[in-house]
Amino acid sequence: MKRKDLADYQHFHSAAIYGTGGKHFPYVLPHILSIKADSLIDYGAGRSEIAVWIAKKAGMKRVARFDPAVPGIDKIPEEKFDIVTSFDVLEHIPEEELDDVLREMSSVGKHALFVIDIAPAKAILSDGRNAHVCLHEEAWWQQRLIQFFPDIRPLLLGVCFLREAPERAIGSDRRAGKWGLTYESEGIIFKTRAGDYLMHE
Repeated sequence: MKRKDLADYQHFHSAAIYGTGGKHFPYVLPHILSIKADSLIDYGAGRSEIAVWIAKKAGMKRVARFDPAVPGIDKIPEEKFDIVTSFDVLEHIPEEELDDVLREMSSVGKHALFVIDIAPAKAILSDGRNAHVCLHEEAWWQQRLIQFFPDIRPLLLGVCFLREAPERAIGSDRRAGKWGLTYESEGIIFKTRAGDYLMHE
C-alpha cells in the first residue's frame, strides 16, 4: 500500500513528538465495553498503549497494535479482530490513500470505533503541509466511511453508555438525556480541537 507521508511519521514517532498518549481512554471505553468484544486491534497506534489498557479493562483475550511508522508493529496481523479502533489517525491519511486504508481496516475488524479530528493540527509535515491532510466535516466523513462500514454512525461522547440527547452536544461531560446500553456495529467520535469533541445523534 502506498503511504506518501510515511517518512514524516517515522520521524515524528522516533522523536516521540506525539502518538504516545491515551487521552481518549475514558471516553471510548464505555462504547467498546458495550459490544463485549474479545479482541481488538488499534490501527495507527503510534507509541500509545491505549489498546492494551482497553483490552485489560475489558478482559479481552487478544489485542494488537499496528502502525506502519513504528518498528515492531509495522506489519498488520493477518487474523481478524472483534473491533478495530483508530484514534486521531484518518485525518493524517492523504485523501487518495484513504480508501485503501479503510479497506484494510474493514478487513481486520468486525466492529469499528473512530476518533477523527476535524480541525487543523499543530504539527507541520516536512513539505509545509498541515499534518491533518484530510480535513473534512462530519458529513463528509460519514459518507466516506459508510462505504466500508455500512452501520457507521456518530456517537455521543461521555463517560457512560450511549444516550438520547439533542442533535448537537459539545463537551466531554454532558449528563443530560437517557442512558442506554445499545451499540451498533460502528461508531465515530469527532474532535473539533484538542480537548473538545463534537458529536451528533
